[in-house]
Formats: sequence, C-alpha cells, structure tokens
Amino acid sequence: MEQRKPKFHTLSFDAKWITQILGLLTAAMLCLAAAMIYSHPIPKDTALKITSIQQLLGGDAREDSFAVMDLDVSATELTVHDNGQVHTIYVSSGTVSDALETVGIVLGEFDELSVDHNTQISSGMDIYITRVTVEEEYQYEPIPYETVMQASSSLLNGSEVLVQKGEDGVRRYTYNLIYRNGVMTDRVLAGTSVYEKPVNEIRAYGTSTSISPSSSFTVSTTSKLLTLEDGTQIPYESYIDVVATAYTTEGSDFNITKSGAVAQYGIIAVDPKVIPLGTKMYVVAADGTWVYGYAVAGDTGGFIKGYRIDLFYDTTAECITFGRQNARVYILAS
Repeated sequence: MEQRKPKFHTLSFDAKWITQILGLLTAAMLCLAAAMIYSHPIPKDTALKITSIQQLLGGDAREDSFAVMDLDVSATELTVHDNGQVHTIYVSSGTVSDALETVGIVLGEFDELSVDHNTQISSGMDIYITRVTVEEEYQYEPIPYETVMQASSSLLNGSEVLVQKGEDGVRRYTYNLIYRNGVMTDRVLAGTSVYEKPVNEIRAYGTSTSISPSSSFTVSTTSKLLTLEDGTQIPYESYIDVVATAYTTEGSDFNITKSGAVAQYGIIAVDPKVIPLGTKMYVVAADGTWVYGYAVAGDTGGFIKGYRIDLFYDTTAECITFGRQNARVYILAS
C-alpha cells in the first residue's frame, strides 16, 4: 500500500495588501487625533505668545522687523512706527503699553506716544513713537555792580578815594533744547540763576576840613592796605619814598595848576616822569609822624625833579613850618 505524506498549506501575503492595511490604520489614528483636538479646542481668550525677530535672532532689530506668534486665530495686528523703524506685531488683547512691553520696545523718559499708553488695542491700529531728547544750553549776561559811598573823617572834605573796586556779576540762563527724532523743535527757558555775584564798588569821601599832623594810620604790606584813623581801609598798588617840600598861592593872583585844577589842599606838584599827572596818592611821613593824606598829582614845578614832591598848604606860615621832610607816597588805584 502506498503511504501518503501529510499535506501542509502555506499562507502567502501580498505586499500591496499589507500597504493598504497600514494606510487604513494610519487614517484611523489621524481621525481619532482630530476628534480629540476638536473635543478640546483652544480657548479664544488665550493670550498669544509673541516673540520679536530681535529676540529670535539674538541681534539688532532691522527696519523691516516684525513679531511672530505661535498660533491664535483671534490675534489683532498692530503697526508700531518707531523713529523710522516699522514693527508689525500681533496680540490678542491688552493695552498699548502691554503690546510694546511684549516685544521689548522701551520708551525713554521724554518719549511720546501718538495714543495714550493705557488705550486698549484695536485691529489695524497704528502707533507712532517720537523719540525725544533734551539738551541744556547756557547763556550769560553781566549783572552791573553798585557803587556804595562811605563817609570818612580821615579824608578832607571834597576828596574821594576808591576803597574797593567794583566787579560785575554774571547771570546764567538755562535753556532746554528739545529734539524730536533727532530734529530740534523747541528751545525753552528752563530757569535763571546768579552764576557769579557782583562786587560793589566802595568809595570813601572826606568829611574833614583839615587833617591833623598827628592823624594815625596803619599799613599792611602783605595785603597792601592802609587803615585810616576812622577805620577806613584803602588799598594801594605800590609806594615810593620822596623828599617833600610845601607851596602856597597865598597872596598870589594866579592859582591854576598845570592840570587846570584850582590849587588847594590835596593838589601836589610832582615830576611827571616819576609820578604821572592825575595819579592818586596817600602821603605820609616816611617815619609815620605826620599825615598829609589823600592827594592828586595835579601840578609841576621848576625845582620838582626826580623823587621830589611839593605839598600844597593854605598859608605861607604852614609852608615854612613844614619845611623839607622825607615822605612816603602810597600810589592808589584810580
């Protein structure tokens, strides 16, 4: 009897059929995912995550820079004009200030917005930023000094001595120069102040009818000050030692000096090569024992040469009494 071998059935899988099965499975999974997304939608009031091009690239914003968002169909488009640069941004809600902060636009202390920063954003809104800078400018003008007169019993009536030179002060005007986007648009006075105070001129005038030979005075060579008996302080520039004599016009019909002034106490004769006419002086004894006082070089004389002076006295007797003495002449400021 012929022995039969068992039969085995071989299953064959067609590659095209397998591809179709996989495609169906993939489609089913996509449908399932879509159903899940549809059943859990993104809330419409979800705030957008805004990222500027500058933040994305880590570099400086370009003139055509703009902002991008993750995804939000409810986004509102805004355009920001910033001193020649244009930024297009998208945001779902908030104020103008919020939108600028989101993209990192910082306003300076004086910068101006075309709309209030608390304004709620709206679709198609254009926001203009004006960059404002302020610079200071100064102008100066003099403040005139005043002249103060002080009476002095150590000076003869009619004489006048400069005690302190006057100096003008300075007033400063401060202006704010306002630049908008690099162009100066305004110049505004911000305030005034005294930059330097004026120094008053002080002049002493005489009240005495005569100067006593014993009138006292002190001198400081360090500060170049003469302090008179009544406390009046007179600055001097220098001094010279001379020989002094005396003259008078008593009994003479002519009493006009070289300078044209009438001869009187305080008008003295000098050598103009040593002491120019018009020089103001304070004359005392070389040893400090007598004081002639304030004098002006107003005359010349044939015997007055070199370091000699001739002091005027009212009478011949006074001239004889004075005789010839050593004197010191302190040259005063004009």
